[in-house]
Amino acid sequence: MLQVIDFNKQLKDQIWNLENRCSEMCKQMEEKYSSAFQNLDAHLTIDCLRTLKGKVAEQTNVFDPSYESFIEIGLEKDDEYYPNAYIPIWRCKSELFHEVGYMTKNNLSELERKVDQMLKEMLQERLEEIDE
Repeated sequence: MLQVIDFNKQLKDQIWNLENRCSEMCKQMEEKYSSAFQNLDAHLTIDCLRTLKGKVAEQTNVFDPSYESFIEIGLEKDDEYYPNAYIPIWRCKSELFHEVGYMTKNNLSELERKVDQMLKEMLQERLEEIDE
């Protein structure tokens, strides 16, 4: 994560753009892999989430302390949700009386590659569980 202390409109636009593109990428990856997981009796969820103090937040809150955005990958099985992976995108914290932000070092294609790799590993694990 890259530390950011200079908050401005350009940074806000950069965060919004990355979050929006991550949301689209998550939808595409979920569509790509959902049938493979359904064949293994599990429902895949991939979301780009925005939270403020643990609750769902709006994009307009990106510079509020405790705002964070991340990609979460999980499986639903037998009405239970099992989070499997968490990839941070942006986090804003209050440190020593001023706000500090932490931005992912990865661009969209690197994030997509990470998600794809994680999904392949999750599929492999599910296959191994079924074989046992």
